[in-house]
Amino acid sequence: MKYLITIGFLLTIAQTFGQVKGRIYIDENQNNKFDNSEKSIENAIISDGYQVIRSNKAGEYTFSPNENGRFIFLKVPSGFKTLGNHYLKIDEKQQAYDFP
Repeated sequence: MKYLITIGFLLTIAQTFGQVKGRIYIDENQNNKFDNSEKSIENAIISDGYQVIRSNKAGEYTFSPNENGRFIFLKVPSGFKTLGNHYLKIDEKQQAYDFP
């Protein structure tokens, strides 16, 4: 089984100007950060429970979460598992989110 790290969606996510962004990738060395040699995951599904988006070819995603959304979560693709949680609580005071 491969390990998936996103929302860098490691999944690192930063919330700026009402937007959430991040990267989905395979953390080969499990250091909880994206390295240029690591493979990005295209078309990974990310949601806030109100809208669903997919990561681009570089494994990146950006969207404005619904004001009623409480969590951002990753639909973990078949054959993968996350090293940490597959969801994170949205907190307007928090600038970045990691998915180890």
